[in-house]
Amino acid sequence: MIQPQGLGVDGQGRIWVQSGLTDKVIMDVYSREGDHLAVVEFLGISNPDILDFLNIKVQDDRILIYSLQDSDYPRLHVVNMPDIP
Repeated sequence: MIQPQGLGVDGQGRIWVQSGLTDKVIMDVYSREGDHLAVVEFLGISNPDILDFLNIKVQDDRILIYSLQDSDYPRLHVVNMPDIP
């Protein structure tokens, strides 16, 4: 298990934490009070290399996912904020 690499707060004050339990791009979402709200998987986005990790930046209304060390070329994924009940 690795430590979470991505951590951020969206425009509604929800806390997004990248899961360290898997190679997939999965984030746990928590309320300001610490209640677990959801698990969000970003399909179609994968880690480019085992020695690299994806950078995740949570913004008010979208999430940026990118790798600076992709052997092919750097990719930037701009993901609109998913609906969370």
